[in-house]
Amino acid sequence: MNLDSWLVTSFDGRTIQYAYKELSDGTAAISATANGCTTMILQRNLRAPMTRAQVEAAFEQNFASSGPLVRPRSGATSLGR
Repeated sequence: MNLDSWLVTSFDGRTIQYAYKELSDGTAAISATANGCTTMILQRNLRAPMTRAQVEAAFEQNFASSGPLVRPRSGATSLGR
């Protein structure tokens, strides 16, 4: 089971840490952390491991609210913050 973690700097200078962990066949946990706020999503029925770009795209960033990572893409199961 692979674990991948990396940092990205957003356009406004904030550092976001993403992580990807394969849990079992076709299931992965992905997370994003910024400003002490972590959002985790379970991705199911995956046919292939996700790329870093796919993990980043799964999180929409809402810079207008206090939480930078608020809405997972549709079809994902959110585990909370």
